[in-house]
Amino acid sequence: SSGINAEYGGISTATTILIGNALAERNKSEVRSYMILATVNTLASSTLIAVCFYFLRHPLGSLFTSSLDVLDKFTSCIWVVLIQMPFDHLQTVLSRGILIAFGRQRFIAISLALVCYCIATPLIVVFVFYTDLGPTGILLAFVVFAVLNSISGAVKIATLSIDKEVERSDWRARESAGPGIADDLIGSDHCSMNEKTPLFGARSRWEMNERKVLILLGSELVFLGLMTYLSMINF
Repeated sequence: SSGINAEYGGISTATTILIGNALAERNKSEVRSYMILATVNTLASSTLIAVCFYFLRHPLGSLFTSSLDVLDKFTSCIWVVLIQMPFDHLQTVLSRGILIAFGRQRFIAISLALVCYCIATPLIVVFVFYTDLGPTGILLAFVVFAVLNSISGAVKIATLSIDKEVERSDWRARESAGPGIADDLIGSDHCSMNEKTPLFGARSRWEMNERKVLILLGSELVFLGLMTYLSMINF
């Protein structure tokens, strides 16, 4: 599993680099080609891997256990994992590969947070404590997470204009080389940053983003604490 994830992580990184280079060269056809190639390659290869795992589920399960009960439970819920696999790798390539190349890190962060904490985590609580699904319920929540992230990424990409993205790429390159107004990639609400902005010290990149990072961490801790409390009540 870790090897497969590393493979699609590599595809994402390669996609980001290739699209970034094509944007810098103002080659719109190559940008579109790399987007299509990454998406089709990911869907085709991950679907093929999932099908192979399905037909090999019994031999693979036997490698880790000789207990028939454990093997039955493994084979009874593996279909959920295999459904998740194409969507999980697709959302990885769409977000970490394509959208990052267009400087949409903020959209990715917001989308992941909303789907994870507002939809997937509550579903895990419902499936585990209010149904008889057990581990299958947790896996189903992961499927929902991957599917929704894939849909949000695909919708965002579909709304992008390649012409405007080429212009934005030129603009970001000019701003990062000069004194800079605001860089859309790392700009904050009241400050502007470019490659000359110090990483540490007064008016550093860390200082400008510290408040937002602390607010996000605080919100996550409050949410996790609430979920833990509700779980203890149900026990």
